[in-house]
Amino acid sequence: MCFVYTCNDVSPIMQQDNTTLLSAITHLNKQLVHRRVKKPICWLTDGQSARFNLTVMQYAEDNGLEEFIYPPHTTTAHALLDRVFHMWHITYSKLVEKWSTANPGKQITKAVFAAVFPEAWDKWQKSIRVRAVASKVGICEDGIFPENIGDEFFVKSNLQEEIRKSNKVKEEMATLPPLTPEEGTFHTRTQKLEEEVKLLREELVRLRSQPLSPEEIGLCTISSAAQIPAVGTSKRKATQVWGSVPATGLRQKLADAEEAERRRQEGLDQQEMFAACARELERLAREANPREEEDPEAEEPGQAEIFRACEAELKKIEKEAEKARREEEKAQKAAEKAAERESKKRERERLSQEKKAEMEARKRARVLRQSQTPTRTESSAAGAPLSENIVVGTATESLPDACATVPASTVAAGIALGDITNTV
Repeated sequence: MCFVYTCNDVSPIMQQDNTTLLSAITHLNKQLVHRRVKKPICWLTDGQSARFNLTVMQYAEDNGLEEFIYPPHTTTAHALLDRVFHMWHITYSKLVEKWSTANPGKQITKAVFAAVFPEAWDKWQKSIRVRAVASKVGICEDGIFPENIGDEFFVKSNLQEEIRKSNKVKEEMATLPPLTPEEGTFHTRTQKLEEEVKLLREELVRLRSQPLSPEEIGLCTISSAAQIPAVGTSKRKATQVWGSVPATGLRQKLADAEEAERRRQEGLDQQEMFAACARELERLAREANPREEEDPEAEEPGQAEIFRACEAELKKIEKEAEKARREEEKAQKAAEKAAERESKKRERERLSQEKKAEMEARKRARVLRQSQTPTRTESSAAGAPLSENIVVGTATESLPDACATVPASTVAAGIALGDITNTV
């Protein structure tokens, strides 16, 4: 497991925000993937507001970065980077004081800073110095050891001194305490505070009499990943580091908060939409029922009357729409019937034309057959030669005479003309 400390990449307003932080950890994740660093990685960070962004937390969780957020004002004891800078500031301040003593009356210029800075920087940028400082904040190559944190971070506060400072009263305003202090006065509050201090001291003496492990005092909480884990193996998973807050629980809370805000916004939008609809209905009602004469003493219509008028207007609009729909359906049915009648009429005309053409064809065929079968006259029946005249008769057409005597040459010409006509 690797420990990562976020650098102070700032936005144009000189303060880190969620955008710059997301850009920083995205770049960091690319480097980790490129160097094939084993995940998950423990990401220790302070409680700056950018760390509480849902997008940042989701990206860290999706890419194997287990985020742990420090309590407020504890980075000096917990954060390796802050601790290194703290030691560098101490060294630099001593060098500046030494230079000022050797050069009385002179000011620190850029040239002096460029000469003093490397001496302090070279001392604290070496890996051996960084490892030594890391051990002071409980970070070693073998894991997390909170018991290595110096005792100066666990010194109890001087409660009596704090009480004296907080209860300090000017001499001209001081008064003698009464024999029986009244409830809620300055003296009763002081008496209660002294009793609480006494109880705290007794509890402190009791705790000092028995040794406690870092897990028992809440500095480091460890949960087992297996049933019986071996001490010092990789089977152990750090769930809380030095009283820090895991980001996994915070991410769900942030997601719930954003969802609640989104629903609240949707509710407001819906209420605004309903209000706009009510205003529009009210306007339509006023337009539908305009007042001929405005009576200044008349009372304004109530909300119920407005809604009743709106409902009546809506029903009227619905009836008109239904009537228009029925008329449209009726017109559509009439158009369909007219189209059907027109189609049937065209079909009858087509059948009539086909029937006429068939009758004409039959008539021409009958005329042709009759022209090819000459009739014998009485003289030909007695053995006389055929007459040059041929009798032609029709059953359908009325001629001046029932039978007409037509020369044979004329009949032949008519037959030829009929053939040409049929061909055409």
